[in-house]
Amino acid sequence: MAATSPGRTSRPTSAIPTEGSPAATRVAGARARGADAGTGPARDEPSAAGNGAREAENSADKAENGAGGPAALSPRELRRQERLRVGREQILDAAEELFGRQGYRGTSLQQVAKRCEFSIGALYLFIDSKEELLRAVLTRRTAELMELMAGFLTAEGTGAELLARLARTQVDFHRRYPEFGRLSIQIMSAPGVPGTPGFREGFARGYDAAIELEAELFVRGQRDGTLRPGDPGCLARLFSAMVTAYHAMDPEVSTDGVALPDDIFLSTIAAAFAPPPDGPSTR
Repeated sequence: MAATSPGRTSRPTSAIPTEGSPAATRVAGARARGADAGTGPARDEPSAAGNGAREAENSADKAENGAGGPAALSPRELRRQERLRVGREQILDAAEELFGRQGYRGTSLQQVAKRCEFSIGALYLFIDSKEELLRAVLTRRTAELMELMAGFLTAEGTGAELLARLARTQVDFHRRYPEFGRLSIQIMSAPGVPGTPGFREGFARGYDAAIELEAELFVRGQRDGTLRPGDPGCLARLFSAMVTAYHAMDPEVSTDGVALPDDIFLSTIAAAFAPPPDGPSTR
């Protein structure tokens, strides 16, 4: 997708992408819930030994920090947080790869856990459901892409120059993360993703935020005379659809792709949004 589902204008969003999508994911606590539908065994139950170990660790942290309350994180806590961070990244990397290659519906949480060499119980220390995992995968890359996109709002150059650079950036981003690129293509086709209202609403918010950012570039180009007149929001939607269509056929991203040189694509973008040769038209 063009920008899967980026954040708001100059600020990254926490919404789910549509164009270059959907923000930070929080590690969820382990709660008793059945395993992912159709995936087999239920999650592991937390053990008394595990609880005792955590209590012992917390007591040790308090001892290291002193009775007056922690002014800073202890070395033990810093190590624990780093393990959590690394574990979360491993899970997101594995899920992104499997979702992109096998599809959301074709991937189970057991498969994600196996790819990470985690138990299914350990996986549930980080996420509560497969839908939450999909949301986390999308928001991680979307936040990164939206940060790149937001940078164009303060960059030097004409509106037309910035629009061409934005298209190039979006194409390169999906090539850098091809599994995410394939996943974003799936997200654009409704049957491939969850149908829950919360997911759909987040998806729509992310798309609208990306369009708003792109529309600002059209406003800039109309002011400096380098982009055609017309409603900026409508033009932004056309631009987004063109970028989405291009990365959906990109052989470096899509398994069904057909080669089209980048210079042809970028020149098509430039021609589509250039001012009319006879000057602005109100029709």
